[in-house]
Amino acid sequence: MIMRILCPECSATIALDERDLDTEVECGRCRSRFIADRRLRDRTERPISEKSASDGTGSAVWSTVMGVMAVLTSPCCGIGGLIGLIGLALGYNGLRSSSRGLSIFGMFASLCGVVLSVALMILIWYFAQMIQEPVPPNPDGTQAPFAH
Repeated sequence: MIMRILCPECSATIALDERDLDTEVECGRCRSRFIADRRLRDRTERPISEKSASDGTGSAVWSTVMGVMAVLTSPCCGIGGLIGLIGLALGYNGLRSSSRGLSIFGMFASLCGVVLSVALMILIWYFAQMIQEPVPPNPDGTQAPFAH
């Protein structure tokens, strides 16, 4: 069972497994080392279960999946950009997880997918505008075949 204890130096809340009681732990905020004791238990919080102790690792993994999908679907007229934006949000959520590197990779891949998607949409728009321009007549006044 996971419980919360308070750091005696800075009063930061630390999630700790009950098996780790009476061992030396380090505070993530102030980096002080102390022996985890039941007397340091945070009385304002109820003990949390293993299931609800998620640290955002799932968001990091899904950010990577969305980032790769964004790059692969970027030629599909904006779908890659939408998937990439979702991947960026998930990656941001996963930055505080134990899989921080995976989250950063997912955010980078998602950003690449968004940029590729937008660039391809601009390129398609540009060529569509070029096609719609009227063809000027020949110097002798006749119209070129297949001209609009």
